[in-house]
Amino acid sequence: MKFGKVLQHEIEDIPSEWRPFLIQYKTHKKCILKIVQELNEIGMSHDILKEMFKAAEGYKLEYTFASDKAHVRPCIKLDLDDCEHISKSQLSTFTQLAGKSHASFSKYDNCSVSTLSSTLSDDSETSATSNGFLFDDHHSEQVTDNEEVVVLMEKFLKKLPMTLCIELESDGEFFDILFEEISQLNRLQQKNQEQFCDRLEKLRPLLIDATSPYKADMYVWREILQLYTQAEIFFGNIETDRKARSYEVSQEQFDRFVEELNKHRLQKKLRNPSSKIAFEEFIKLNRELVAMKHFQFMNQVAMSKILKKHDKKTCLSASSNFQKLTENAPYLNDEITTFLHNALIERFTSTILLIEDYLCPICISIHWKPVRLRCRHVFCIRCLVKAEREGMKDCPICRAKNAIKYADSDNIDTSLMNLLKLYFPREVKQKQTDNEREKAIEDMEILTGRRYDQCAMM
Repeated sequence: MKFGKVLQHEIEDIPSEWRPFLIQYKTHKKCILKIVQELNEIGMSHDILKEMFKAAEGYKLEYTFASDKAHVRPCIKLDLDDCEHISKSQLSTFTQLAGKSHASFSKYDNCSVSTLSSTLSDDSETSATSNGFLFDDHHSEQVTDNEEVVVLMEKFLKKLPMTLCIELESDGEFFDILFEEISQLNRLQQKNQEQFCDRLEKLRPLLIDATSPYKADMYVWREILQLYTQAEIFFGNIETDRKARSYEVSQEQFDRFVEELNKHRLQKKLRNPSSKIAFEEFIKLNRELVAMKHFQFMNQVAMSKILKKHDKKTCLSASSNFQKLTENAPYLNDEITTFLHNALIERFTSTILLIEDYLCPICISIHWKPVRLRCRHVFCIRCLVKAEREGMKDCPICRAKNAIKYADSDNIDTSLMNLLKLYFPREVKQKQTDNEREKAIEDMEILTGRRYDQCAMM
């Protein structure tokens, strides 16, 4: 299937209000035909340009963009080092280029131009225009067989400046349209970013109410967020895989995340009306982020393909030149997706407390009762008691001197302990049960002088 039809098919998945901003692939294809026609008219067909860009002796040809804040001005620069080394077959082409460069006529040697024009006009097989000397390939061969014309051409080229600049009007129109489309996409992206952040702000009070420890849905939301983190929809979680996901991977991971939600029936477990509204908005925001990546991907591919087609049809290096001009365009990088995804994660993690943030680094369970050493590291009291019995005096993490030895009841973090009781009642209750069982085993070992394991005591 051709890319134009693929584009029409995929745009059905994009919000209708974004569709007018899609890169107009078919329009640019028509513009390329006009560019090819203009190049042919000045004697620079694809094959001729391909040969000339090899930088033959006596001249150098370069395709570049002139600096202009208002418009893109593509041009071909011709550096004439030594006309004597230019072949006869290229003389007519260079003369036509000189004719295209209007400044050459008005600024340098009008006498030479008129003499050459007159001589060429006398040849019945040759055509001349007021802007230069435009031949087709057949006429060009006949003109270069005329020695008098060849001498005049060489004299004419020698009187020109060392560098000629030929602006390509059709090429300029092509890039003006493309730059305007990118500008519109940048504005659309800015608008979407503002709307997304506004929706996140409105979601905040709903989340606070939905995840309140005094409501029934707190643990359901914690499970939802855990599944969401594991899904790695937009970015990897491990240190070796932090790069942004492609659109295809993001779409696939999002679909899997929704499947997991349905599998665990988490949406149906939500009881609070605020929870149901917040859940639907959470899914919509993620779906919109995926759509943003999809739309960005479509535009990037469309632009890449149209520039490659431009280069293929014209033999001009538009892709590399255009990339330099647009390297700072916000729409053409993944920063916006990263920003919005981080904003979404921050909104949820700042509201929904996760058990992973409150684990004792020794027993890897909730640190109950939490003891904060003078080095600020936190451990559960049972782990520190056992560490001290084994003769450990320093902090197990940072090795702060005598941090365990000088810890006492004042080091118990009561604020953190109350927070854990409020937000993790199940985990705290389980940890208290485990501590009591472990204490009972220790007491039994002291009484009997025998060692027991927890299985034997159950």
